[in-house]
Amino acid sequence: NILKKLPDDSLVCLVFDEIEYISPLAKLDTHWATEFVPFWQTLWGAQSQVRRLSFVIAGVNPNIVEADTVQGVQNPVFGIVNSRYVTGFKKDELRALLRFFGKRMGIRFNEEAITYLHNRYGGHPLLSRMACSFIHSSLNEERVDRPFEVNLNYLEKTEDQRDSSLTYYCRHAVSELKEFYAEEYQLLEDLSSKQIIDFMDFSMLPNSVKHLEEYGLIKFDSVKKP
Repeated sequence: NILKKLPDDSLVCLVFDEIEYISPLAKLDTHWATEFVPFWQTLWGAQSQVRRLSFVIAGVNPNIVEADTVQGVQNPVFGIVNSRYVTGFKKDELRALLRFFGKRMGIRFNEEAITYLHNRYGGHPLLSRMACSFIHSSLNEERVDRPFEVNLNYLEKTEDQRDSSLTYYCRHAVSELKEFYAEEYQLLEDLSSKQIIDFMDFSMLPNSVKHLEEYGLIKFDSVKKP
């Protein structure tokens, strides 16, 4: 009805954020286990009548659009949604973030410090932000005068204490991978513990490390070594 009231040249996009809460993955609203399929069948039906209607689906992982069936019925969103992954910050993006917020907090990160933080936390937005929050809190506790320049020596000296405070967030960062892509998570553990031969053997199988690559967690060199 809304679409009919809009001018014919209007384009309409419906955005579904946190799709896992309105999908069969929902732990609290279990009705989506049976209502997900008719819900999307209805939306596709509307789109077939009004071609200027489109959808954006956002979530922590693409599991719901990768499953071919839901409750034994063909998944209406399987194979027709193009997945795009949000990876970590590039170094210049992290630099802009650190300088923008650091300036307001009286903290300056020199270039060596920025390189260290990018290498240490892989550009992960949450871990990078929490690491800098720890630095800010530590400077407050030590009553350090501002402005203060954070350099490589300071970061290396406080590394153990800072990373200990991030342990909880590290578990959170990999929890989705562990729950939905258990085999790939195990491969990531193998690689992290230097079991490179075992990793390479399994990674030769089709799509065995698809999500690890898409999330930006691993890369391969020219001879396919991870």
